[in-house]
Amino acid sequence: MKINTYVSPICLPTKEPVEGDKCVVAGWGFGRFSSDPSTVTLKDNANPIVITDECDGRKVLEGRFTPYMLCAGFQTGKTDSCWKDSGSPLMSKIGDAWYLQGLATFGVDCEKPSLPDVYANVFKFVSWITDQMTKL
Repeated sequence: MKINTYVSPICLPTKEPVEGDKCVVAGWGFGRFSSDPSTVTLKDNANPIVITDECDGRKVLEGRFTPYMLCAGFQTGKTDSCWKDSGSPLMSKIGDAWYLQGLATFGVDCEKPSLPDVYANVFKFVSWITDQMTKL
């Protein structure tokens, strides 16, 4: 169901995302911490999923990684979500449909090498989301 040219519902994930899955994060936040706060442009960045074990050992989490989290970003720090992007969607396109893989949660600085951003792993919450939707 498409609402208009720019808006349509997003699908819930049907499987756990894996390392290297290509995703896009979209948000209204800054491109870097030093960016002009007056910008009102919706931005999107490509971010691959980072393997869990590798993410857990990085400075960003210092051993606090949980099964309800996933990380995405480039080793080079090329692009990622940033300040004021919390809650922004991390999406992947499979066929003609977009799937919500994660929700931006936190990171350490912006666009820094070897510091991926952390997202809530939506797949872990699909049952709860579905249960809540049936209560409406």
